[in-house]
Amino acid sequence: MTSRRRAILGIIDQGVVALAAAGGGLLATAVLEPGQAGLAMVSIATVYVTIGVTRAFIGDVLLSHVSRYEGSTRRRMHADAAACAALTGCVVAALLACLWLMWPGDLFAPLIWVVPFIPALLLHDAARYTCQAGMRQDRALLIDLALVGVQAGVVVIVIVTGDVTAGWLLAAWGIGATVAATGWLLLTGVRLFDGRPRRWLAQTRHLSGWFTGTALIGQSQIQLITLMIPGLLGPAAFAGLRLAQLTILQPAQNLVLAMMGLLVPRSSILADNGKVAALRRQTAQLVAAGAGAGLLLVTTAGLLAEPVLAWYRDGAYLEVSALALPVSIQAAIYLMQIPFTALARGMQLARQLFGQYAVFSIVSLGGAAVGAHLGGLTATAWGLTIGSAVGLAVMASLSLSALARMTAPQPVEAAAAT
Repeated sequence: MTSRRRAILGIIDQGVVALAAAGGGLLATAVLEPGQAGLAMVSIATVYVTIGVTRAFIGDVLLSHVSRYEGSTRRRMHADAAACAALTGCVVAALLACLWLMWPGDLFAPLIWVVPFIPALLLHDAARYTCQAGMRQDRALLIDLALVGVQAGVVVIVIVTGDVTAGWLLAAWGIGATVAATGWLLLTGVRLFDGRPRRWLAQTRHLSGWFTGTALIGQSQIQLITLMIPGLLGPAAFAGLRLAQLTILQPAQNLVLAMMGLLVPRSSILADNGKVAALRRQTAQLVAAGAGAGLLLVTTAGLLAEPVLAWYRDGAYLEVSALALPVSIQAAIYLMQIPFTALARGMQLARQLFGQYAVFSIVSLGGAAVGAHLGGLTATAWGLTIGSAVGLAVMASLSLSALARMTAPQPVEAAAAT
């Protein structure tokens, strides 16, 4: 498969994933009252936190490390990764069931509908990354189309029968993931029970420990915001924030994930072979592309937000138009960060990435908390944007510094020693 075709399929695939990720939340705002839509989004966000943490020690490691291997070694590591994802899913399902049972009030009421499908959701995510690590974006697209197709079919049936609830929207997602994960196992011949989770963790601990710590910080920040905004401003306000994020920020985030699937394996191989000039050229080209795309996104969001929201649900979410500027700037920042993140992950700067996420999460959470207390929802969005800007500055600094060290001349003493 050519690089051009891989890039096209990778972007299409991430578009399909974006549809699945945003579809449940957007549909909730369309068919449920704002308060119920907010509860659905809390449960969806909570599940994505668990996916994000698991992706750190499975999916991200597949891209950064397993992409360097071939043949039977790669196949064995794919089986180990799949087994680790399934086992983790069983543990996470039990924890989320306890959360649903013990949390006071109805904040997590819809969550129980997706709990039985958590192992399949985590296995599907790992499957996507095995395909991307092997530069098989066509297979990733196929299993993601299966998830979205089945999910959409279930949702249509539920709407036609008049039984649509927040719980059914979550269950449809889980059913789609179950079919997709099963299809991947059949398509690739990966034997789930031949995998060894302990072997996976032992072979990848030099990366997975730092990556997992990074994800725990980042996902904890997301979950704290998920709990903080409904608590301070109400579930309807959280639904409004998520609507802005799903329509403006989520497409940018999904483009980031698509580019990571394409760029990190390539950057990893280039870094392993010492191809510094190619890494510099890739970074410079993507910075220019990200800046252009970000400017277009900010302009489009500013022009369309108010008229679109005035039409949507007869203006029920019109106040969300005030979030268009801060959220679109945050999305533009994420696009600008693509080349630096790809560079850092390809060079396996696990410890430095941990530090970057720590700074980003602390500033974002602090900004959101101060904004929610002092200025409501709009100030909250600006607080998150400030955190993203700080995160970009730190990511660019650490990745370019590491690249400069690769190009620095080797000391005479070290050269003599080698």
